[in-house]
Amino acid sequence: HHTLPTYRIIIMKSFFFAFLATAVVSASEDEHAGHTGTETCACAAKEEGFKIDCTQGDLLLSTLSALEADGCAKKCSSESCHKNFLIMQSHHDFCLHEEVPEPVENAFHDYDEACVACEITRRRNFEMVDCPTAMCDSRGNTAYQVLLSSGCLTDCKSATCSSNYKILRAEHDNCEHDTLNESAESGIHDFEEICEPFNCNSLLTDESVAAQLVCTDDHSDHDSGANLATSQVSGFLVALLGVVLLANH
Repeated sequence: HHTLPTYRIIIMKSFFFAFLATAVVSASEDEHAGHTGTETCACAAKEEGFKIDCTQGDLLLSTLSALEADGCAKKCSSESCHKNFLIMQSHHDFCLHEEVPEPVENAFHDYDEACVACEITRRRNFEMVDCPTAMCDSRGNTAYQVLLSSGCLTDCKSATCSSNYKILRAEHDNCEHDTLNESAESGIHDFEEICEPFNCNSLLTDESVAAQLVCTDDHSDHDSGANLATSQVSGFLVALLGVVLLANH
C-alpha cells in the first residue's frame, strides 16, 4: 500500500469539484429538456408566473426578441428559453390569429421543434362556424396537399378548398404538434388570409374555452421527475467522492 503524490490528489479533487459544478448546471437545464409536453398551458402559466391574455401583443413581441437573443431555436433547455417559449406558444395556440402579432406567427415554428410545448386549444370566434371534429391522424396532411394542388392559395371559395381548410384547421389546433408533418404544420399559415372567410372554431362551448385557462393538475409528475434527476446526479457524485477519498489514503 502506498500514498499517492500530493499533486495527484490535488488534481483529482480539482476534477471532482469541477465535475460537481457542471453536473449541477446540467441537471438544472435538463429539468426543462426532459418535460413530457403534457402539461396544460394554464398550469404552465401558473408555475412560470405569467398570464394568458390575448391583448398582450407587446409582451409577445418582447418575448420573441428574448427567444432570438438567447438562441432558443437551437437549444431551448435554459430557464429563460423554456418560459419565453411557453408564453409565446400558449398565446399562439389560444388566441385568434389577428390577436397574435405577425412576426410571432411567422417565427413560432422556428422554436416549435427545439422547445417543449404545453397543451391548449384556440378560443372561440363567434363569427365563425364550428370545425369538424379533429381525428389527429393523417387527414390533416392530406387536406394540406389538397389545398396546395387545388389552387387554394389564390382562391379559397370552392367547396374543396373551404372544407379541406376546415379539416386542416381542426387538426392543427387540436392535435399534438407532431401529428401534422412540418410542411402542413407551418404551411397552414399561408392559407389563413385567403381562407379566413371559411375559418372555424375548434372549441364548441364557452365553458370549454374558460376551462383552457384553469389549472386543475398537480405537479407531482413534474416534481418527481426533477427529484429523480437530482437523486441520480447526487448518487453518482457521492460514489465519485468515495473514489477520490479512497485515493487519498
